[in-house]
Amino acid sequence: MEWYACRGAFFHNDAHYEGVLFGVWSIAGPPRHLAFPRIGCRLPASAGNIVVFDPFEPHAVLDAGTARYRREDYEQTARNLFLGFEVDLVPQVREAFGIGAAREDVATLSSRVAINPETGDPVTSAA
Repeated sequence: MEWYACRGAFFHNDAHYEGVLFGVWSIAGPPRHLAFPRIGCRLPASAGNIVVFDPFEPHAVLDAGTARYRREDYEQTARNLFLGFEVDLVPQVREAFGIGAAREDVATLSSRVAINPETGDPVTSAA
């Protein structure tokens, strides 16, 4: 378990947590959202909420109604406090969450995939 404090958080992934689900328990702070742009999902990050997700999925902590992370929007705001934890992907967890084997026809994100910190979009280099 680890403590995290932030005034909003830019888009990133936690791809260094392989073989686990990642969870955050919102302990304190203003109501914000965990935003997952690639899958079009936003979840409340208000005190008392717990969210468990794939650490490879790009995500950010944003104010309600915002789609982009801009550092200057959060510099003078209150901090959120989270307790982060990992859930090992043992067979019982895979079954409980409906997680099957990795599909070979789907691209897997990794820590080497650059993510636009404002939008969550993958960054492709120009050829």
